[in-house]
Amino acid sequence: MDLKKYLITGVATAVPLILTAYILIIVVQIVDGISQPVVAVALGREVPGLGVAVTLGLLILLGMFVSLAVGKKVADLTDRWMLRIPFSRSIYSVIKNMSETLFSGKKDLGKVVLIELVPRVYSIGFLTSKSPAEAEKTVGYDLSNVYIPTALNPTQGLLVMVPEDKVLPVDMSTEKGLELVLSAGLSRGKEQLP
Repeated sequence: MDLKKYLITGVATAVPLILTAYILIIVVQIVDGISQPVVAVALGREVPGLGVAVTLGLLILLGMFVSLAVGKKVADLTDRWMLRIPFSRSIYSVIKNMSETLFSGKKDLGKVVLIELVPRVYSIGFLTSKSPAEAEKTVGYDLSNVYIPTALNPTQGLLVMVPEDKVLPVDMSTEKGLELVLSAGLSRGKEQLP
């Protein structure tokens, strides 16, 4: 019996479940803290599980509302308003783009590429766009923007401007590349280390 293997497998199974549950519990507790006092006054008692139901209900209602024409206009107005506030603009636009990329499937994170960090050591990244003309003018050659996400948390990472001839395309889907990053390289399908 290989106890070390079972322990590692158990931890690898438990950690994502525990982290997901932890985040969901925090959100539900916040919603529960707001909704329970209202329901307690109306019904005279607290309702167990109300935070879960209210959270799901609010998300579904928000999704339905934004799917309507009037909801789209309100969402567009909110976007424009958030993008006018100087400090908020930076944070909001990044979070919105990342959310659209990771959750809605409307945007693609970018083509999977490799960037050589030091000789024979590569980092996986996503080719997001061409670099600004000002940057290219400064260095005197064509650059590409490559986003290199951190393992386990793709919302954090590094944007690098790389000479176009140093960007190595990888024949891999964006989904598989993101899965590789999210798993810190542990998710490789059926391939195993010797």
